[in-house]
Amino acid sequence: VGGSITVAGANNMSRAGYTFAGWKRKNELDQLVNPPYGQDAAWEHSITIVANTVLYASWSPVGYAIRYESNLPSSAAARMVNPNTTSSYNVESAPLTLTGAACEGYTFLGWYADAGFGTPVTTPAIPAGSTGNRTFYARFTPEAVDGLRLNGYSGVYDGQPHGVTLVDSKNQLLLGVGVDTVTYSTANAYVDATEGSIPVTVTVRRDGVLVWTGTATVAI
Repeated sequence: VGGSITVAGANNMSRAGYTFAGWKRKNELDQLVNPPYGQDAAWEHSITIVANTVLYASWSPVGYAIRYESNLPSSAAARMVNPNTTSSYNVESAPLTLTGAACEGYTFLGWYADAGFGTPVTTPAIPAGSTGNRTFYARFTPEAVDGLRLNGYSGVYDGQPHGVTLVDSKNQLLLGVGVDTVTYSTANAYVDATEGSIPVTVTVRRDGVLVWTGTATVAI
């Protein structure tokens, strides 16, 4: 009593998932109250002791970031619907469970803990008491385009343009929303006699990535 004492500061105190927030006293409701005491510039550096006094170490949870990535092409990533909106957590947060994402033209295969998709995310994705920044990776694969076929053309000269025809028997192409692009290796509009069969190759790309190709011939 009446003397000067030095208490441990932040450099001497550690606790997983927390930063030291100073020494505090408790009020009559057994609650920690300000001001904090310690060596930090924002804390009180001295305390007057006139009776038996208990100082309690106070702690503040460290905030950690949560990020969401995917293997989608950039144009598709802009369309991804991710219902998971939690962007941060701390050691005191409730467990976090992830919900599946979605993207038009793609099938969602799950969340992973690594960019190489070697470690599927478990449930919960972040258990209570966890620490550290987290990045979760959504894995997608393009939806099937197995209903596409390419029909060639063979006929006599009639003065009309002819070419191969791409048939989408299962309505799998997403042309209306600008997702899929279809390209032909030639102009695919032959009017004059071809003097033999001319191969025409058709390619379909989804967000710039090749998903289907086929070749048929035109003969007039």
